[in-house]
Amino acid sequence: MTAGWVVVIIIVALLSVLWLTSMVSVLTNPDRYRNGSQLVWVLVLLLAGPVGAILYQCLGPVRVEVHEPHLDRKARSRAMADPWSTEEDG
Repeated sequence: MTAGWVVVIIIVALLSVLWLTSMVSVLTNPDRYRNGSQLVWVLVLLLAGPVGAILYQCLGPVRVEVHEPHLDRKARSRAMADPWSTEEDG
């Protein structure tokens, strides 16, 4: 087996994993899409294969952004010293 075949096998395996994770994501999140609906994305994944998986990852799911409150150095040190405290920084 040549090095070229090994590279091809690795690429095919990675694209297969990407397609499978995209399909699981579509089937488990029925209403969280920026573009299209669940049916549209299932059809795109089934008909376009790995290209559909790349399109789904770029255009499909809603990305959840987590914003943590900014804490100054004193507030962080107090929070680390007493993590169960509910006292606000003041």
